[in-house]
Amino acid sequence: MRTSHGTYLGEHLLLCAGAWQVPLLQGIRPPLTVERQVLFWFRPRAEPQRFQPDRCPIFIWEHEPGRIFYGFPDLGEGVKVARHHEGEEVDPNTVRREVTSAEVRSMRALLRRHLPDAEGALLDTAVCLYTNTPDGHFLIDRHPACPRVWIVSPCSGHGFKFASVIGEILADLVIDGRARFDLSPFRLDRWGPPET
Repeated sequence: MRTSHGTYLGEHLLLCAGAWQVPLLQGIRPPLTVERQVLFWFRPRAEPQRFQPDRCPIFIWEHEPGRIFYGFPDLGEGVKVARHHEGEEVDPNTVRREVTSAEVRSMRALLRRHLPDAEGALLDTAVCLYTNTPDGHFLIDRHPACPRVWIVSPCSGHGFKFASVIGEILADLVIDGRARFDLSPFRLDRWGPPET
């Protein structure tokens, strides 16, 4: 592989570029989209001890049919909360990184309804990117034209939870030539022949 930093040789190449995966896949266009996600950290406004890790679990909450938000306890930086899959589709190179006051107001309204004691001072915000497949599941498959190249996109907002097992699967694939798990649900051709 040739890059602007040099030429690299190897028996296998794992493409795990997240939101920048599609531009790397010359010759095919997997049906991946990139979604802007906003994260918020709030200081609890009442009973902060209720939001400590020993009392407040990591949660994911379907607050209305098909609408989900999730959160983490206060690990010293405030209670972290975010909506799951309500962001706009974006280009990762030009994504808007600023969080608007309207987005903050919207999250505050959600907290007031469901976790009112968490809705104190806003401590921080951040924007991250979800790389999504049409069915919400991972993409783990060989490149159709280059069998030594693996396309790996453990995405759609839940891949990080599976990082260790996906790493194990990839190690098995490149070292032993096979995985101990059935990867057919994650094949590229599950949406039909790859676009070229």
